[in-house]
Amino acid sequence: MNKKYVRICSGILVGTLVFSLLAVPGGTMGQEEDSLNHIYDILSGTVEESQTTEDYLENARIAIRREQYEEALGYLDSAQETAGEDDREMLSQIELQRASVYALQDDYDSALEALGRAIEADESNSGAFLLRSQISILKNDMESAAADLETYMILVPDDVANGISLAQLYEQMGQYDKAKEMYGTLYEKQPENESLLLNEQRCSFMNGEYEEAKKNLDAYLQDHPDSDVEYRSVAAYLSAACLMQQGKYEEAISGFRAAIDEGYETGDCYEQMMLCAHENRDYDQVLTLADEVTQGDITVPNPDQFWQRKGIALLMLERFEESAEALSESLELNEMLDGSYYYRGICYLSIEKLEEAVADFTASIEDGSMVQLAYYNRGVAYVNLDEYDKAIEDLAAALEGEDEAIASSAKEVLWQLADYYENRRGNGETEAETEAETEAGTEAET
Repeated sequence: MNKKYVRICSGILVGTLVFSLLAVPGGTMGQEEDSLNHIYDILSGTVEESQTTEDYLENARIAIRREQYEEALGYLDSAQETAGEDDREMLSQIELQRASVYALQDDYDSALEALGRAIEADESNSGAFLLRSQISILKNDMESAAADLETYMILVPDDVANGISLAQLYEQMGQYDKAKEMYGTLYEKQPENESLLLNEQRCSFMNGEYEEAKKNLDAYLQDHPDSDVEYRSVAAYLSAACLMQQGKYEEAISGFRAAIDEGYETGDCYEQMMLCAHENRDYDQVLTLADEVTQGDITVPNPDQFWQRKGIALLMLERFEESAEALSESLELNEMLDGSYYYRGICYLSIEKLEEAVADFTASIEDGSMVQLAYYNRGVAYVNLDEYDKAIEDLAAALEGEDEAIASSAKEVLWQLADYYENRRGNGETEAETEAETEAGTEAET
């Protein structure tokens, strides 16, 4: 799958993964904090003297809310002492509360140990699996987090919110088939939640199932004419993206225009339309779309890429001066954007600004961008500057690259230089020198 296309849809309708611990301190201010303390004082008054496991747990709960963690752990130790050894469910809940205290103090290792004991005592303790998954995410252990969330969803199948979290976790792991299945399952539980349906189709897209995704998205648009603008616009955008991925660029451009009409972000759609036209090698259309952006004062998400695509289109149409200007705009915005130095170097080489061309090809080589091409074309520039020793070194470097066509071109120029040196060694004819320079200079590789 082409990542530059996939990137356009990776975040649609997906919120940031946010997991809150089971026991969370108050964290309020002023009068609200006074009110909370009053509530906790009242609750404390309901337990005159802790004698039972339930009493200790109640006091532990209050202490946790007050962020009195050591006191809470003491109550939990007492609760464990009073609990019967055969009451596995109670022992599991005590360990779960203990784990929440450790987690609130960022002692995740101790929390995980407590959760292990909680699950060993009662494998149906859904809260223990949920909290352990949250901690695993904080420790960047996504596989363990997913496994625990899967178990949690088996135990609590109607928890749509955490089901969405699991689907999002699958997406973070690149498991779009599982994410798609989860969104579909959740949509069956909440058919009024259209975002679940669209996320299911987006995951089909991310999984490369473009025909299926487009069919379902178009059906959604037809069957839901009165849906929220956000959902209809996203569906139209994704449908166009499916066409784009299938190489149906003209249809995709029409689709993105339809997405604009549905209310999707105009600049984002224009960015994708320009990419479609570029991939379709319709450079006149690239420029037409670029003019619409400029004249319409449209803000695109990635202006550095906008100017680069415009510059490349101008280059392909041999409008070298304009192309160099557009690529310079791109470089001012982002010097690290892959290809801009190289393409501007081609422009300079084409209009015989040779020193500038050498500088840009050098920058491209140093950035690790289009290295074999940059070596070849810098070698051509050096030939035209009569710096043959430098040209030979660059052409030799171009021979080492993987692209056989470029290597073949470099070899041909080296043969021309060899002829030049042979002639100089023999009789110093300047005609051979002129021929070598001329032929080498006309073989720039775009």
